[in-house]
Amino acid sequence: MKQLLQFFRTKDYIKNVLLFFPAFFGGSIIASNYLYLLTASFFVFCLLASAVYIINDLFDIKFDTRHPQKKHKLLASQKISTGTCAFIVIALLFVAFIGAYFTSISLLCYCLLYLAINLIYSAFGKHIPLLDLLLITIGFLLRLQSGAVVSHTPISWWLYAMIILLALGFGLAKRLEEINLLVLRGIPFSEVRPSLKFYSKVSVQQGIVLIILIAVSCYSCYTLNPDTIARLGSSFVFITCLPVWLGAYSYIRLITEGKKSIAPQTVLKENTSIQLSLLCWLTLMAYFIYR
Repeated sequence: MKQLLQFFRTKDYIKNVLLFFPAFFGGSIIASNYLYLLTASFFVFCLLASAVYIINDLFDIKFDTRHPQKKHKLLASQKISTGTCAFIVIALLFVAFIGAYFTSISLLCYCLLYLAINLIYSAFGKHIPLLDLLLITIGFLLRLQSGAVVSHTPISWWLYAMIILLALGFGLAKRLEEINLLVLRGIPFSEVRPSLKFYSKVSVQQGIVLIILIAVSCYSCYTLNPDTIARLGSSFVFITCLPVWLGAYSYIRLITEGKKSIAPQTVLKENTSIQLSLLCWLTLMAYFIYR
């Protein structure tokens, strides 16, 4: 069962929560019709994401067989054939696109664009430094925009900025985790991910810390912005910065201490301090938006 969940990459479904962000910050998520459409869109993107991850594995077979962890994947270990994988991908895409069509034509268009972007990423994009980060960022923005069109909620430039920073940080964190693992095992980058030779551990660490500091600064400015204060009807929105600062500090400490597992979805699952920070932030924001 564990291998099957890894095959569909269910742990990465957390990224699809981005679809709810526009409606949440726009104060319309409690509208029953929007919540239904957003939930449907979430499951559509989960199916689509699983298909994309399997496609990526198909492109990466020769590299995954040499990887200390990925060699145990169903496809890399030949426990499942490429033909079966292709059938599963077609089935997932068919169901996802049908679901998107009945949810919103606009959602279907964004799903097709998301698939195209990830095909470029899997085929050659991930092997080109900076282009790989750009494509990851576009994937995050497509999720965000899909949630906006489904819920008919405009997106502020603050949210765009935060998601772009989040996506860049996520992409760099994945590369840092990979670098840490390969260096620890003494495996040359060329054998499993050639593009990593363009990233040094120190520069990636510094990049992540810089992005976190910019993101925290951006969010702090957002809470002090007169438009935000007027829209939420309170000058105390800035107190939501406290859990954000605490969470950012906790994550920076993990990075600077050289922890092997620093992928955001893994940290979110295992780190109590960051979990509490996120819960506190969500609670405070929900209070100011929906009180």
